[in-house]
Amino acid sequence: MHLRALIFLLAGAAFLAACSSNGGPYTPSSAGLSGAGLRSSLHRSQANGYATLYSFRSGSDGAGPVGDLVAMNGALFGTTQYGGGACADYLGGCGTVFELRSASEESVVYAFHGQTNGDGAQPLAGLVRFDGALYGTTSSGGRPSQSGCDCGTVFRVHTNGSEEVVHSFSAGVGDGMIPAAPLIEARGKLYGTTVLGGTGSSATGSVFEVNASGHERVVYSFLGGTMESKSIDGGFPDAGLTKVSDTVYGTTSAGGGTGCTLGFDENGCGTIFALAAPHAESLLYRFRGKGERGGKRGAYPQSTLIFFDGKLYGTTSGGGVRGSICNGTGCGTIFRIDPSGSGYRVLHKFTGGADGSNPFAGLIEVNGMLYGTTTTGGDDNDGTIFKIGLSGRQYEVLHSFQGQGAGDGSTPESALIQMNGVLYGTTSMGGTSTNCSTNGCGTIFKINP
Repeated sequence: MHLRALIFLLAGAAFLAACSSNGGPYTPSSAGLSGAGLRSSLHRSQANGYATLYSFRSGSDGAGPVGDLVAMNGALFGTTQYGGGACADYLGGCGTVFELRSASEESVVYAFHGQTNGDGAQPLAGLVRFDGALYGTTSSGGRPSQSGCDCGTVFRVHTNGSEEVVHSFSAGVGDGMIPAAPLIEARGKLYGTTVLGGTGSSATGSVFEVNASGHERVVYSFLGGTMESKSIDGGFPDAGLTKVSDTVYGTTSAGGGTGCTLGFDENGCGTIFALAAPHAESLLYRFRGKGERGGKRGAYPQSTLIFFDGKLYGTTSGGGVRGSICNGTGCGTIFRIDPSGSGYRVLHKFTGGADGSNPFAGLIEVNGMLYGTTTTGGDDNDGTIFKIGLSGRQYEVLHSFQGQGAGDGSTPESALIQMNGVLYGTTSMGGTSTNCSTNGCGTIFKINP
């Protein structure tokens, strides 16, 4: 299992080549809220009101949404990593910020132009409301740094379409690079993570803070996560942070000093960490690899934790059930842990079959149940939407995605959000468009909890 950010940055060229570079005017799909285009045969998920609301087409409207949605003023806002029209840096576009109104009308709030314009490119994370505007990150682009690094940005966008770069990352001077996770508000500032960079000797990621005026500083640099450095603090954080009281919690997708052999040889299978004022990092849990004690408890956490009823809940994209399934790295888990670091428990081990596999997204709690998505597995191996009780019982697949052939989505990587009693999310592939080859350009969907 590879890091989500690096997957898209390295494999992006192949995706972009398949995407249409048409930058002309875009007309929203007439399917709208009806969910037209789904298979006509009855699926168990139809009882839950599942519907595809919108299929991206790659041109000016965007393609490949992987970040979480955010609700504001009765509308949904999100990002796509590709599309948006003409972009000198990427053939398929540098990505967008989009809006979906309740009437199923999609519109692009802002289209990124890349490093040549200094405004960023390829947003992998969703947005957060802060200081009267929407804030987010791009994984590349930004103003040229002293090191010449195409390192990414923190940006601010208004619903009227105006956009400002709040901070351009510059790893060459000890800053982070490649932010792939959503921001959170804490202590009147925004906090986030970068997959690489920081002041650590191995440059394996950072936690940073930034205010609305653009003053940014690295508050912690990770030391672990490489073949040369097996520090137990972890490395390569590509998930968002979670604030509980005065402490911030997060995960690293590798590192931890264990003898993990599931994919990142000897790097470690990831960690759960805490940052308490004044920014002192403490290790809560180290994920173990195949053959180690505790090696079936999950590996490679790539999702934001949630806090509910005194516990932290999350997912791992690998580990769990042993064997050759899921490329031998394991199909992932759902877990919970006390904020003190004790009481770690696996609630579900994905099997790679109908129950799903490899969850990249975090969870959401609704009426005492946890809801989430898996990127693969399910009836057609295109991913699932699931729910599970807080104790690990009552696991149920609510929807198995069917891919482009059925007009459905495929490969959901964002967490679900709730608005007016309905759950909404995105898929990074699938949908009705053929502009992104046979993969589809992604969708926005809804489902009743």
